[in-house]
Parts: sequence; C-alpha cells; structure tokens
Amino acid sequence: MSNDDINTLIITDNENVAVQIASTLGHYNRDVFGRNQSINLYTVRRSPHIYRVLNVGSHLMKYSYSGSLPRIKKDMDIALDTKKALKMQVRKVEHNHEIVQMLRFLLPNTDRIVIASKNDPYGDLVGVEMKYLLKKYRLDIPMFRMNYNTLYEDEIRDSLNSINVINDIKADGIEVYSLLNYKSSTVLSRLFTAMGRDIQNSIGYININPVQMAICGLVYNRMNEISQFNEYSKSNINVTLRNSNDAIFNVSSKMEYSDKDESTKHLINTKDEDFASVIGCKTNDIIVPPPKPLIIPSLVQECSDHLALLPDEVIRGCNRLYMRKFVSLPRAMDVEYSRNIDIDSILYELSKESSPYKEYAEELIQNGIRVDEFDINTNSCPIVPLRLLTRSEKRVNKLVRMHDLICRYFLASISGPLKYVDTEIDVQIGNQEYTGHVTNVIDHGWSQCYPWYNVDSCIESNIPMVGETLEVDRVSLTDVPLDIPSPLKIGDLYHTMSDRSNMIANSIPGNLKKLLDNNIIQISHRQNITLTPFGWDFVKCINDFAPALLSSQTIGFFNKLGQDVMNGKVSKGSALKQGENIIQMVFDSIYSNKKMIVSRLGEVYKDIEDYTIDIDTCPSCGHKRIVRIYEKSDGKVRRFVGCTNFPECKESRSIPASGRIQVMDDVCPKSGETVLRILPDNNKPYTWALGIGPCFACDRKNKCDKGKKK
Repeated sequence: MSNDDINTLIITDNENVAVQIASTLGHYNRDVFGRNQSINLYTVRRSPHIYRVLNVGSHLMKYSYSGSLPRIKKDMDIALDTKKALKMQVRKVEHNHEIVQMLRFLLPNTDRIVIASKNDPYGDLVGVEMKYLLKKYRLDIPMFRMNYNTLYEDEIRDSLNSINVINDIKADGIEVYSLLNYKSSTVLSRLFTAMGRDIQNSIGYININPVQMAICGLVYNRMNEISQFNEYSKSNINVTLRNSNDAIFNVSSKMEYSDKDESTKHLINTKDEDFASVIGCKTNDIIVPPPKPLIIPSLVQECSDHLALLPDEVIRGCNRLYMRKFVSLPRAMDVEYSRNIDIDSILYELSKESSPYKEYAEELIQNGIRVDEFDINTNSCPIVPLRLLTRSEKRVNKLVRMHDLICRYFLASISGPLKYVDTEIDVQIGNQEYTGHVTNVIDHGWSQCYPWYNVDSCIESNIPMVGETLEVDRVSLTDVPLDIPSPLKIGDLYHTMSDRSNMIANSIPGNLKKLLDNNIIQISHRQNITLTPFGWDFVKCINDFAPALLSSQTIGFFNKLGQDVMNGKVSKGSALKQGENIIQMVFDSIYSNKKMIVSRLGEVYKDIEDYTIDIDTCPSCGHKRIVRIYEKSDGKVRRFVGCTNFPECKESRSIPASGRIQVMDDVCPKSGETVLRILPDNNKPYTWALGIGPCFACDRKNKCDKGKKK
C-alpha cells in the first residue's frame, strides 16, 4: 500500500447495497471474516483511491441499562420497579462485537469515511454512532454522508464526490423514538412477567412490545366489528332488461324487502309485466386519475391484494429483482419521479418485440409522454422497471408475477386518466320503480394496462333514453349484499401502520413473525390476519382493562416526538421526558387493574392446552405434555415441551425455536421418548428426539426407523 493512496471506508446498512456500490466502483475483491464467515469486506482499487465497502446493518450500537434491573420475583412492587426503569440511565453498547472489531482494525488506515445509507434519518444515526466510536478510539477522520435512493451508477459516483454532513438533529429524533420504544418494551415485558408470576399455571410469559400491541389492537378491532355486525338479510328484485338492439341492462328495485312473503308477492307481480318504461336518466362524468408511483408500502399492499404475497416475500423478491437490475428500489418514501429517471429508455425496453407490454409502451411513446407532466423530485425515485426478465428469472413464479405487476403499474402511473360517463337510469315496471347504472368508457386511460382495475362499458347508442320502452327479459329475487367489514389484510396493516408511524414500517414483518411464533395471530392463504383463540382471549383481556395499550396512538406519539426533535420544535431531553410520562400513564392504567388482569389471564392460561400442540404424557407425573412458547429478554422466541402440571411438575424438554411440529408414532430407542418431525419454512424437514436433539446428529441415526406421522 502506497503512502499516496487515498483510503475510503464506505459504511452501508444493507448487504445488497454494499455489493452494488462495490460493483459500480469497479472490479472488487471479497474477503470474508467473522466466526461464522458472515462479514464481507469488498475492496476496490482505482489509483490513487482504495475503496473498502462494509455492511454494518441498521445499527452499530444498541441500548442497555447502565445498572442491572432487579430480577422479577413474585409479589414484588412492580410500580416501584417501573419508576426505577424509567429514571435509570440508558447507555449505548456495541451491537455487533465482530463488526466493531473489524472497524477497529480498518479505521487507523482510513483517510475518510462515507456513510452510504437510505435517504432518511437512520443514516444520520449510524453516522452519530460512528462518531462515538471514533471518539472512543481517539481518531480524527473526516466523515461524509451519501444519500441513496435508486443506486444508479451515475448517482453513486456523484454521491461519493459530494460532501454531505451528518445531521445530528435528525439522529437525535430517531434516537428519541428508539429509546422510548426500548423503555416502553422493557416496562411492558417486566409488567407482564410480574403479573405472570402470580399465575399458577404459566411458564414463560408473553413479552410483547408496543408495536406488536398496536398490531393486535388493529386486528382485534376489525374482528370485533365483524362479530358485532347485524347479519339480518334483506332482498330486492333484480330485473334484466333488453332494448331493440339486444343490449342488456340490469336494474334493481328501489325498495328492499325484509319480509319473504312481501318480496315474493312483488316478484310475481313483476314477472307478469312484459315491458318497462324509462322515466329518468342522470349522467355523471367520472375521471379516475392514474395511480401514484409505487413505493414499498404501496407495493406490499398491491402484491398482498392481487398476488397473495406476504410482506417479507415482497421485500425479498423486490431486493432480488433490484440486485439483478430488473427494477429500481427506492430507499425513500417520496411518491414522485426523479429528474434522473429516463422514462423514454424504460418505455423503449418495454416496447421490444418479446415484451408483453409492447402495445401499451408503443402507444405511450407515440403520445409523447414527457417527464415534466408528472410530479418531479430531484432526490427520489419510486419503484420502476428497468428491463425485461431473462429466461432464468422466469422460472421463479413469484418474481414473474411481481415484475409483471411493477411493469403494469409503471405504465399505468404515466398513462392518462380513466374517463367514463356513468348514467343512472330509473324505470317503471307496473307500479314499482327500479334503478340501475350504465357506464360508457370515453377513454380507458391507465386501466387498459392494469387488469386489476376494470370498468364495464356500454356503447353510447345503446344507453336508454327517457320515454324508451324496454323488454323485461328475466326477473329474480336476490339478497342485498351486506356491508360487512372484510378481515384485515397484511397489505392494509402495513399501509396503516406506515401512515401512523413512518419509523416502524421496516419492523412490521419481524413483529408479525413474533406474533405468529407466540401463537397470538394467524394468517390465512388469502393474507387475512386474525387472532388465534388464545390470542383473542389474551387481547380481549388487555382491551377490557387497559385499552390504551392496544392503541397505536402511543407509537404515533413517540413518532411525533421524534419528528418534533428533527424539526427543532422541542429539545431531545424534553421529548424524552414527555415520552416517559406517556409510558407511566399507560403503566398506571394497567397497574390499577392488575388484580383483575391477573385473574382473567389466569383463566386464559388455565385452558392453555386448548391452544397448543399435545405431545405425549409426562413420564414423571402422568399429566399431559404440551409445547410452550415464550420470548426472552433478548427478543428471541423460545419453545420447549413442558408439563401441564406446572409448577408441581417442572419436567421440560428442549425443541427448535422455529418450524411447524408434527408428532410421530416413533419412540427414540436411545432416550425412550417421543420423536417429532420439524418442518422449517425454508429448509428440509428433519426429525427431533425429545431428550436427545436432532436425529441427524445422533450416533444411532442409521439404526432408527422414523415411522409414520400421526
């Protein structure tokens, strides 16, 4: 290494971004470090520059209490404990020891540091954490900020040459939000653990953070709306009419009938009539503007509604498409097009002979679509397609469908509005009046390339006129569709939570997984989120005695305090004080009903066997053994097989923390206990013997007959 070399260390928050930056800078060498070979360091040499790119994740530091909080004991004064937890100083410690050690090795030979992160305040927080490490190691290295959105090659080169300073005020805003969430989660987990100590029949109590509580609150409220809906049915008479050109129109009776005899009487009278007279027509011009360009929350919602994909599937698929340069992936929430995006080149790519979008793209090219016709921002770019899929990528069905939606959505977003005329017609059949709607599409606009939004069209010459006589073709009695709220979908949840607090959008998939692991929620194949029977009883108990805990207003208030700090409206200390007061109020609302909550939770846990998997009979006491689920203070979900006769019997066996469980007929010849079949989400199934562990690690694995599932 020459003394004239300029050594630049580029810190990223995403491994895909690190690879993209390294490949843009030129040919790179990849070195692997760490105990599990999980740390990648990319080195690019472009004389006189030497670039080193390292992914450190979203945080370099994590929060920890300066002193140790007392262990939760039965009948302890949890109110005094909470006041101590709120007043106790929280310090930052190293989040990933191996990453910090790597930085300690790299920093002394570094001339400048570039923080390459999303165009949001979290990047400033990483910069502030890096300043803390530099101060700790007594190093004085200039540090710059590189904001990325689309990571085009030109944008990367320009950003590396531009000078952006770390915004300490924005970092303070993120820190306020994160610190209040940390304290709130600590208080809640300790409170529920303390209450759980008073419940005789529980092992490992559910530690649940404010974000998960807010999600449960939204799901509970939607399920409650559905369950309380009055499902009495009404009916009306539906008539199919035909004009002289054989055009068909459907009209319904203006009156709805709840009495079956009355509706049948009017149905017979209508069937006796052969003609209907048009007595009124009212037209309305409808203009439906094209959809706003795609960002991550709207992509998650569209894929959930139309493709039945989970949020983590959407994000992983979008990352894969982005890394292979099929789509752009924004790192900001702005719904505007960037001046840097070349819409003409994208349309040219989509108009190739092999493209299924050739017709739509050519029409847009001929119409002379210009970038300045749309909202433009110099610093952002939503998700857009960059090129067509190759043959290898077409083998993955989810990627094909997601890329197709992105292409069609892009074409729709730069197309003209959908225009149609809605005509409301009133007809008279005998003594009864009927009404219906006829639409005549003037310009299909963006809907012609987006098949999930369709409007039926009628030829203008066939639209009925006042005084015209129509032939009665068919008469039927139909139920009036009930306006029952639909179950909460993943896309709706993602969008709602992102709107209420834009700082928690990235944590929603992880929190959903924890709620699934804790057996609180379940997700259907249609992406509907509902509470499990145990989750319903648990959340209902909280809603009855501490509804503030289920409200997303607490998270929203933390978010607002963080935004106020960023905007200079309040100081960091004042915002933390206000947030701690809110946490104290929520705690008091729960603590005042502590005895009733403990009593109700005791009833819930008493029947916990109804919500868990039965394994076998306890060899010690003869009671039933079931799967217990709990979450430790480190946030990781654990599971074990425990006895229902706890605390009299403390017999337990370890099992894997994730994967579906199937009980097999086999008994392990080595331990004499039940054998389970574990079905992970992304790996091959394997067997697990209670008291031994995974069968593939056993010295007698070749002698076992794995048997059949129950």
